Amino acid sequence: MASIVLDQRERIVAVNSAWTRLCGFSANEALGSSPKLLQGPKTDTREARAFAEACRLGSASTTLTNYRKDGSPFTHRIRSRRVLDASGRVYYLSEGREVHGGPAGR
Repeated sequence: MASIVLDQRERIVAVNSAWTRLCGFSANEALGSSPKLLQGPKTDTREARAFAEACRLGSASTTLTNYRKDGSPFTHRIRSRRVLDASGRVYYLSEGREVHGGPAGR
């Protein structure tokens, strides 16, 4: 499962190797960036904003058309939850996978 961790400012602080394979960005390219780096012409930005807001409140899931580094679209099923570290800092843990037959090919 492709995983990504965002800080409270919604900046990427960690990705796993499954995420780098799925999205085509290296960890170094992703760290410090916004997950908006995956958005493109067919991304439903209204749905992406609603998903981000729901995550801030606790947890959410959605399916979006996102884009790999090479510009190719893919249908990305994502679920995310708000977590606290031992110091009480807020992070968002998201897990996603490519699904076939969704909006990316349309």
